[in-house]
Amino acid sequence: MEIAVSTRNELIMRARDKRLRQSVSKSTAPCRWYPYRVLHPRFGIPFTEAGAWNFIADLLDAGHGVTVIEMEKPPGQIGYVLKTAGFRGCPEIYIKLTLSSRYVNGRSFHDSEY
Repeated sequence: MEIAVSTRNELIMRARDKRLRQSVSKSTAPCRWYPYRVLHPRFGIPFTEAGAWNFIADLLDAGHGVTVIEMEKPPGQIGYVLKTAGFRGCPEIYIKLTLSSRYVNGRSFHDSEY
């Protein structure tokens, strides 16, 4: 199932604005947010925090496929999953986002072979 254009645009807008994005791990909403452990597919250097968010926004803006899932924690929340090629010889990059009333929440950013 493809996400609505309005949802995609909201994810892009929030990912590009440092005031509207976060990656905070809580027991009720755990994160595996490790951009500094992932090599950029084009440059082969680790992502920075800002670089990871820009990469996500660029993927979404380019129409990259997004899988909609139901989260286990918290139950029933909607998650948005992107998988994209990693740097040559590296695993795919796994990205998972959620939306709250104000933020795009980075829940996962790591190699798919975590």
